Amino acid sequence: MLRYRPVQRARRAVMLIGLSLVLSSECARDRLPATTPFGFVDAPVTGAHLQPTFLVRGWALDDERALTISATIDRKIHVPISFRVAREDVARAFPRYARHTARAGWMAVVTVPAPGRHSLVVRYADSAGHTYDIGPIAFEVDPPAVPAIGVAGK
Repeated sequence: MLRYRPVQRARRAVMLIGLSLVLSSECARDRLPATTPFGFVDAPVTGAHLQPTFLVRGWALDDERALTISATIDRKIHVPISFRVAREDVARAFPRYARHTARAGWMAVVTVPAPGRHSLVVRYADSAGHTYDIGPIAFEVDPPAVPAIGVAGK
């Protein structure tokens, strides 16, 4: 059976422009139940080559104030993320969540002990038990550079 979808909903579609993703505040919420937290991981990006210690950052919103954010590396290393910052761009993009955007941004410094390929999953969880996972985001930690040893007098 075919279902009729109003033309108005088509205007709220996700549009890809080059590598940029343009979202309206209505569009992101159309895909999720109203109580599910949502957001984005700004860094690292898939395929990134990183040093063993790097910054993980992004933003998260929910209809509740109590939002817990955590990162998991390779399903083994669990990193709670507590550093929160204001994100004016998120406040402009999601005006319905204006009272929750004062601390929508988040960031954490993560250390991965071994070079090679790794994966990152970021989880948003609210106080009602609703969760939203972003990832896995595949990245590679480069081995440390070997310093060049010079010979004296040459």
